[in-house]
Amino acid sequence: MKLEGLMNVVFHIGYQKTASTWLQNDVFPNIPLITFLNNDPKGREMLYENILKESSFNYDYKHVKTLFDGIINEHSSMPQKTLLMSEEVMTGDLLEPTIFSPKDILDRLIELDKALKIVIIVRNQSSLIWSSYKEYLKLGGCCNIEGFLYKEQSSKFLEQLHYGNLIKHYINSFGRENVFIGCYEDLVAKPEQFLLNMINFISSASFANICECGLDDSCFGKRRNVGYLGKGHSLVRLLNKISKTRRNPGGLLRSINHQGRIKDFEFKLRSLFRNYGNNIGIPPEIIEYSLRYKGSNAYLQELLKDIDLINIGYSV
Repeated sequence: MKLEGLMNVVFHIGYQKTASTWLQNDVFPNIPLITFLNNDPKGREMLYENILKESSFNYDYKHVKTLFDGIINEHSSMPQKTLLMSEEVMTGDLLEPTIFSPKDILDRLIELDKALKIVIIVRNQSSLIWSSYKEYLKLGGCCNIEGFLYKEQSSKFLEQLHYGNLIKHYINSFGRENVFIGCYEDLVAKPEQFLLNMINFISSASFANICECGLDDSCFGKRRNVGYLGKGHSLVRLLNKISKTRRNPGGLLRSINHQGRIKDFEFKLRSLFRNYGNNIGIPPEIIEYSLRYKGSNAYLQELLKDIDLINIGYSV
C-alpha cells in the first residue's frame, strides 16, 4: 500500500537524550491533527513486538507489512491524516545492547514504505555523552568517565553518534524533503518555533503558531529524565561500587535506591539555591573524545545551513 496522496506516516527515531520522553508524553499525544500510534495497541505490536524486538534472522517482513497495512486501513477514514510513531532507540541504544542495529531499522522502515517521513533530533555529542554518563550512573554503573568512554559496553555504541553517516542513509532512502533534522539546542532555546517547524513537517500543514496546532502553554516548562545537577554523580558512582545493582551484582551492600535519593536531594538544593550546579561543566575527557565526530558533523552543517553548529557546541 502506497502512502502518497493518502496520509502522512511519520517515524520519530531519536536520538536518545534529545527530549524524546517529553515529546512522547506531553507533545505528540496532545496534537489533535495527529494520531499517536505509541498509544495504539496495534501500533505498539508492530513497533515493540516486531520492528524493535526481532533479530535479523527472525524478523518477519510479511507479518510486519500486514500489521502496517492494517493500521493504515483502520485509520484511512478518520479525520486525522497523520500517523506518528516515536522511539528514540531506533537510532541505537547508548546504554543497553540491542539485537538490531540502526541499519537494520533503516532497512525495515524502507521495506514498510519509501513514502514514510522521518524525524531525527540530534544533540552536540559532548552534551549528549555527558548526559548519557549520568544516566549510566543512575542505572548503577561504576566506571569513571574514561572507563565509560573506552572500556564499558557503551563505548561501542558511542560510534553511533556520527550523525552524518546515519542521516545520509535516511536522506538517500527517503529523500531530503521527507527527513526532518532538528537540533536539541534549538528546541531548548526556541521551543515554540522548533515545535511549529516540526509539526508543520509532520502534518504537511502550514500553521502560523503553536495554538493553531492545538497545543497550549501547559506542555512547556516540563522536564523529564533530568540528570544529576551538581556533584551528586560522583557520590552516586562511589555508592554504586559498593552496592548490589544490575551493573554491579557483586556489590557488598543491598541497594538503597541511592541514585534516586541523591537526585531528589539535588533538586531540593536547586529549589533553595537557584545557581546550584550551574558551574558544573562538561568534563574535558568528553570534549576531547567528541573531536572524533568532526567529519560527520561537517556534513550535518551542510544540511543545516541556518544553524551555526560550532556556536552550540558541535565539533565541526
